[in-house]
Amino acid sequence: MKTKTLQILKRAIETQERLVDRWRQPTEPLLFETLRAIDNVFMQELFFANDSSERFPNPYYSLLTWGVNQALARMIPDTLSHRPFRLFPSTAITQAPADELILQSGILERAQILYGWLEEDLLAARLDTPGQPLPSGIKDILVLRSENPSLNCEGIGRMHREWMSEIVMELDSNRERKLQS
Repeated sequence: MKTKTLQILKRAIETQERLVDRWRQPTEPLLFETLRAIDNVFMQELFFANDSSERFPNPYYSLLTWGVNQALARMIPDTLSHRPFRLFPSTAITQAPADELILQSGILERAQILYGWLEEDLLAARLDTPGQPLPSGIKDILVLRSENPSLNCEGIGRMHREWMSEIVMELDSNRERKLQS
């Protein structure tokens, strides 16, 4: 069963890699928008409270943060040109591909991590097959569960980072108000 689930996850990772590799030939506007999108992801913590409707939903936000390094690895050219910097106007049309790159990169990053954990027996897997395919076309569902309670430390670490961020924001709020006035 483990071999079959590893094969299924490996095929999904290969499909995701092909999807994300479309961005491997960067263009300056897309690189610029990718950096804007990364900045936007991490500004969520600074500018919006956890319960704000303007903040990304947590699962989406989590995938975006996991996708940053994968996206940068695909977008930053191997050699820099020595031309002057060109500022590109940011529009919804140029923003959408960059946002999609980071999200798809996050999905790929998480799948690769889960594959490694499954391969090392840190996760157990089972394959659920619904009676009929889901409306999205999904026929099989790979269900993973932790074989080791220490894997929950990642969630604890993320919550600690948010908690520390809130403390820093609280400590800096008076200073920020003084700077604004």
